[in-house]
Amino acid sequence: MAGSLANYPQATAYFDRAVEVDPRYGDAYYNRGVAYAGLGNRERATDDIRTAARLGHEGARNFLRSQGIGGREVQGGLGDIHCTVAFPSHCHRRATRRPRT
Repeated sequence: MAGSLANYPQATAYFDRAVEVDPRYGDAYYNRGVAYAGLGNRERATDDIRTAARLGHEGARNFLRSQGIGGREVQGGLGDIHCTVAFPSHCHRRATRRPRT
């Protein structure tokens, strides 16, 4: 999904259903968090990625650690989750672009 022209609203609906079927399915929370990040909804993205980490999702835990969030309890915000999770290469290019002189 990341880096493509994803249908984030459809993805959130799909992962909503996956969470309904299995509320302990960490992949669904993580992927829904990525979709919310793509939609610009940082609060919902943060909540879902934190939930995925609490459920043992290694990708979510690694992401949170990379943001300086971790330890026994996963707390705090995620910084620019849209850039870090959904489109990291795009944001890296944007952040390193040199100003014109």
